[in-house]
This record gives sequence, structure tokens and C-alpha cells, in this order.
Amino acid sequence: EQRKIRRAQRALDRSLRATNPDCYDAKGRSIKGKKKEARSKKWLRKQQRLTTEQRRARINRRQDETMLARRVMQSGNIVAVEDVNYTAWQASRYGKRMGFTAPGALMARIKHEAHIVGGTSVDLPLKLALSQYCVCGSKAKKDLGERIHRCANCGFVAGRDAFSAYLAKLIVENNFDPETIDLSQGPLLPFVRSE
Repeated sequence: EQRKIRRAQRALDRSLRATNPDCYDAKGRSIKGKKKEARSKKWLRKQQRLTTEQRRARINRRQDETMLARRVMQSGNIVAVEDVNYTAWQASRYGKRMGFTAPGALMARIKHEAHIVGGTSVDLPLKLALSQYCVCGSKAKKDLGERIHRCANCGFVAGRDAFSAYLAKLIVENNFDPETIDLSQGPLLPFVRSE
């Protein structure tokens, strides 16, 4: 879908350039201050095609979000997620990819599905740094590419994402206050040993 949309956008750009040649310099760069006002009938047809492709992609993404949210709800009806600023992701790291993956919309859909089935959703503050703490209380900063949690203190090894999700589960199930809990004190360790 994204390839089709990009192809339609490039076709629109080519048509605009062909209709307004005086708005571009010899290297094909847009001349500041000159408005590309001429629109051909072909350009209008291509614009309609682009709109159709974007609408189709939006509908498919919504269907995918709903199916994924329902699959998540099969695991349980309590959703605990870190309170991430998706706009900052778009500005700093992922850019255009955020436009067609829309993680904010997906998380909103998952939370909505949780409320439909009688569950709840809990936003955990980022300052908890779940992916950097171990249950024993030791903290080790990890690069984004480091996907395995290895504790130098107690020797525990686990998948980074699965383990941080497990810590979130322990915090929510045992009614810890996410705003005041101090993971460096190892408050979750007794609950791990009992499981």
C-alpha cells in the first residue's frame, strides 16, 4: 500500500513539474516565491487516485489495529503500557514510518478494547525505566539494539521486552503505585520468588 501511495505521489509531482516548468530551476529545484498554480486534468485524476489509495490504507490499518487489539485481549484484559510520547518518536527517530504504522492509534484501540471487555488500562511513567532494571534492584543502561536483559548482579538473563512487560505486570497486579515505586530497592523480588 505504501509503495502505491508513494508511486501516486511521485506521479503527482511529475505532473505538477510538467505543468509549471517556470517554477523550477535548471536542476529541478523549486524556485522560492513562485506558486505552482496550474493543475492539469490528468493531475486532478492522479490526485483522486492518491486519495483513494490513502483511504484504502487507512481502512486496512484500522482493521489490522482491531484484529491485533482483540488478539492482545485474549491474553488478559488489563493493559499496562509506558506513557510514551509518539510525537517525539516521529520528530526524533522514526519520521515518515510513524505516518503509516500509527502506534498511537494502535495503543488507543487496545485500550478501547480493554474497556469494552471490562478491563482497565494503566499508563506507567517512563521514569520507571522498566527495560533497564532487574527484579533484584540493579540498574544497567542498555542501548536500543541490546535486546537481551543480563543482570551483572544476580545473573538473571531474559528477553528485554518480555522481562520489562513482566515487571509491568507485577507492578499492576500487586497494586504498587507506579508514580512512587522505587525499583532500585527491589520491591518486586518477593513476588517473583512466590511464582
